[in-house]
Amino acid sequence: MPGKPDTFRTEWATFAVCACILAAVLIYENQREFTSVKTREEERLAAVASVGEYMVVTQLEKIDATLDKLRDALPPPILTQRLRDRSDALSTAARLKILATAMTSVRSLDIIDSSGAILASNFDEHVGQNTAEQEYFTTPRDRPDDDVLYISSPFNSSLSDLNVNITKCLTAPDGSFAGLVTASLDPEFFRAIMAAVLYAPNSWARLVHGAGTVLLWVPAREGMVGKNLAIPGTFFTRHLESGLTSSLFEGKSYAANEESLLILQTVQSPTLKLSPPLVLGVGRDTRAVFQYWRNNVRVSIALFATVFLAGAAALFGSQRWRRKTRLHSERMGIELQSVRTELESFFSISPNMLIITDLQGVCLKLNPAWERAMGYPSGELEGRQCIEYFHPDDMQAAFDTLADIAAGRTVSDFVARFRNKNGSYRFLEWSAASHGGLVYAAAHDITGRREAERHLHELAYHDRLTGLPNRTLFFDRLSQALSGAKRNQKPLGILFIDLDGFKKVNDEHGHDAGDTVLKTVAERLVETVRATDTVARMGGDEFVIILHELEGRDGANAVARKILAAVTPDIPLSETLTCSVGSSIGISLYPEHGADMDSLLMAADMAMYLSKKKGRGGFAFAGEARQPETGVTLSETHVVGVTEIDQQHAEMAALVNKLCATQRDGDNLVGETLFKVLLAYTEYHFATELGLMLQHGYPDRKAHDAEHERLVLELRRFGPEMGDKDVQFLRDFFRTWLLEHILEHDKALAAFLRGLQTSAEAGT
Repeated sequence: MPGKPDTFRTEWATFAVCACILAAVLIYENQREFTSVKTREEERLAAVASVGEYMVVTQLEKIDATLDKLRDALPPPILTQRLRDRSDALSTAARLKILATAMTSVRSLDIIDSSGAILASNFDEHVGQNTAEQEYFTTPRDRPDDDVLYISSPFNSSLSDLNVNITKCLTAPDGSFAGLVTASLDPEFFRAIMAAVLYAPNSWARLVHGAGTVLLWVPAREGMVGKNLAIPGTFFTRHLESGLTSSLFEGKSYAANEESLLILQTVQSPTLKLSPPLVLGVGRDTRAVFQYWRNNVRVSIALFATVFLAGAAALFGSQRWRRKTRLHSERMGIELQSVRTELESFFSISPNMLIITDLQGVCLKLNPAWERAMGYPSGELEGRQCIEYFHPDDMQAAFDTLADIAAGRTVSDFVARFRNKNGSYRFLEWSAASHGGLVYAAAHDITGRREAERHLHELAYHDRLTGLPNRTLFFDRLSQALSGAKRNQKPLGILFIDLDGFKKVNDEHGHDAGDTVLKTVAERLVETVRATDTVARMGGDEFVIILHELEGRDGANAVARKILAAVTPDIPLSETLTCSVGSSIGISLYPEHGADMDSLLMAADMAMYLSKKKGRGGFAFAGEARQPETGVTLSETHVVGVTEIDQQHAEMAALVNKLCATQRDGDNLVGETLFKVLLAYTEYHFATELGLMLQHGYPDRKAHDAEHERLVLELRRFGPEMGDKDVQFLRDFFRTWLLEHILEHDKALAAFLRGLQTSAEAGT
């Protein structure tokens, strides 16, 4: 009966249990939210660190390739002999200036002999200076290794207050140290790429020398650059001692002097051998990271205190009055109802979606957060089977999870798609447990986080303009397709597509119109092929298609005709303006034209050039219309009329014919040497043309220079596979590679130069 001591004790015990359950729910929810915030922040930092590492490695690989190119072009002792000759030194300096101008990540390029004297540089004032006492000279001199890319500590120089040099050794024929080639980094460029990956105003990034010296800190903080982090107990020292490539730390940062969440990533690349390594750090002030969570904790504490005190006061008052008279029993019921109302109020105002179901998943009660987040009023789902609202692909996982909960197991971090009132699906992260034959669950919408993860994946593997797979994803899919074709003994086709007339669209209507053309062509290509095939953009106006399980040449022939028909129709640029482009297609087939990626791509590329030569707007298979073995011959049509350029063309043709002759005789060693000479002479020729274009203001310089870069890249890619090709294939490759370039680009440049000379003579 009301008023008895046993009843009072039971009521206080019940109240205490309710308070404990409420406290447990609040603690659990806040702890789960804390873990979620921390995990999300760690994932962001890891993603930013990976992107930052990729960008730094990309620049180091470019610098490494440039230093290798300089080292190969001027091997000792030719280095000292040529650079002590004034004309050769000036030519080399001009080349270094061109390379330094083209590389935004470096400030200077220097060539230094074994005594430390600078023989050539893109800065004239550097020539003659002695660097024998500089760390970037003494370290490779004392520990020479041709494969190592040496990274110096920061030091003051005439270029800036902070200078970091990237260096590679020059080795004499007898294996002794002969000097080095070195590039000084542009700190502003690396600050810019590191600033680009920061995602919050209170986040920061730093690049640290392997010896512990801070090279860069973004955003800039006074006193950070040059600071030594190689102190026992610092995050930097603990990361190096761990031997891991990536380490996560939380606590007070020695460098930043603040409570931080920090990712340390050792910069590494399978193609680089750095000495010492670089360590990229990305961090964020933990006070800012957990500020929103702390506010929620304060709200939860205030709510709990309010409910607890109100309930305790109501119960105490009720019992006090019931001691005086039984008539107060009704008042006690009213007070208890007040407590229930307070608890219900908490259930209603919780920001998370709370739901109570039976063990079969039938909804019994949910809070108003469901209507705010998912659009369902509380009465609409009550009495319904919740599993019906999960995405069909996630239903089985939801059934299995419900069975685990019914078996007494607690579930957390279960992610599945749940149907919104508007018909769309949202990613919800669930935590649930069973008690007393009921399931208590909380759901949190993480769709935004999933979208951010998907966006990062898109940036890494897809072309930003067209949305097609980029080079990275293309090569991955081609590797898988080749493995499947070899395993299933099914033919595979590669279609290399180059747009005809695209340059004219850019010139006449601007680059925005060019972008519209590229996106439209990409959509048409995707619509033309099967869903199982891959369409990728390789750059510029070049596309590549992988055709799986092809029905031989007939199948490739049919697809190529469909593509030609799909690309040709007019493309609207505005309401009143249209344009049209065509396409030239080169086709290679596995295993007919090659058994590896490089061979198939090279064959398709050669076939595309053959298609253009036959007449634009068509296609050709690899190996068609092979030329007789007459070598690479320069006819009258290939004479451009500029003596210096014609002489260099003749020298290149002679080198090509010598190279083909050595391959025919089976002298691979001499062939490799001749190929390196041809590559170096080609770069020298292109540097000569670039100098003329810069000197005379050639209007089409950028396009012409871009073609030079493509040809050098194609030649480098072709080099490792040269020994596997027959002589006829070599002649076909070099004939297309050299003669087509002369006709399509060099004749136009020469006509421009002759026109300038004629105008000058007329003026005199």
